[in-house]
Amino acid sequence: MTSDAINPELIARFKRDGVEIDTVLHFLHDLNSLKFGEEKPAGPFSIPEMPHPSIIDVPSLSVWSMPLSQAQKRFSELGLPITPESLGVKSGETITFNKAALEKIGVYLYPKTAYGFFSGGAASSYADVKKNSALSEDLFSVFQERFDTMAELCRGKPKGITPAYLNKDGSPGLSFLLLKFRMLLAHKERYFRLTGSVPPVLLPAFQMTSVHTNEAISSAMEEYERDPLLTVVAKRIGCPPVDIYTAVQPMMAAITHSSEGLPRRIFDRAHGKENSGLPIPGGHGQNFEILAPIYRDLQKKGIKYIWLGNIDNMGYTVDPVLLAVFALSEKSAGFETSYRTPMDIKGGILVSDPKGKMTCVDIGPAIKAQDVIAFEAEGKRILFNCGIGL
Repeated sequence: MTSDAINPELIARFKRDGVEIDTVLHFLHDLNSLKFGEEKPAGPFSIPEMPHPSIIDVPSLSVWSMPLSQAQKRFSELGLPITPESLGVKSGETITFNKAALEKIGVYLYPKTAYGFFSGGAASSYADVKKNSALSEDLFSVFQERFDTMAELCRGKPKGITPAYLNKDGSPGLSFLLLKFRMLLAHKERYFRLTGSVPPVLLPAFQMTSVHTNEAISSAMEEYERDPLLTVVAKRIGCPPVDIYTAVQPMMAAITHSSEGLPRRIFDRAHGKENSGLPIPGGHGQNFEILAPIYRDLQKKGIKYIWLGNIDNMGYTVDPVLLAVFALSEKSAGFETSYRTPMDIKGGILVSDPKGKMTCVDIGPAIKAQDVIAFEAEGKRILFNCGIGL
């Protein structure tokens, strides 16, 4: 499909809505060329048995053991200014690091690590009465006054610059974005205390905003650069209060359903009206395209590891212990999970396919909710995807 085949008025409306037609057409070309393949996770699925060599139980992680020769090799490759022997306990050809040693290793890796987040989403669900009362209308009524307060603060705004919490007196707390910057400064200060210096590249942040949220987020960040909650720490250690790279994600256009077969094309019959389309947000997977220039720039500056998660995930923070274990393990990726709760009805869970390969599948589209409940009835503990990658 080419732009010539699209009604000019539809193209004009798409452009007003922030849709980049060339990006959509490029995606359609790849899709119709079967570049993305047809393979989907196939069941029947099972739940990985624990303990498992590829699953680390973080709350009980007190030590990490590995061959001494491998540790020496990794310390050298990572350019750490210390030796494994200075931090760990040797036993034959094995060396063991306790949690304090792992923390120190992780902090030493901060100049090689960047912290990224998706901040393009709007806070519409925060103000949605129907969604928030779905669990229990009685419970919702108890908290409705506080909900209404929060809803007014969030409606129409990007998630990242809305209050992450309410104070005890009901006043709005700090925003998700400000908390992330403050958290990063706290970790930069840990590095400063450990080494006595702050290098030019130290835990830089990066984000993917959207055409509809970028302006508001940029304005908020200008205010944060003057906020004492950031400037006091930044001045103390000698670094900028806000250190971030930003790329803006365009809107996409809805395409025809797979039931219509190939070639897929831009959907132009929205609401039954001819030459009417649907602008939609692109998915998080588009970060590999939108953030590609930033990823390359970070790599040139010595960044070896990146964290990636959602701006409004309060559990998404820098953890030097996890960073150390990840770096020492030489794995290419790690993902945080937690044990599934009754609230976790939408999202992915960790499973094993018939070949024993672990993968993450969505409840509903890939695995039935009743199958998940049946696994739990058998005593299986299911790991739910937290949307945090390293």
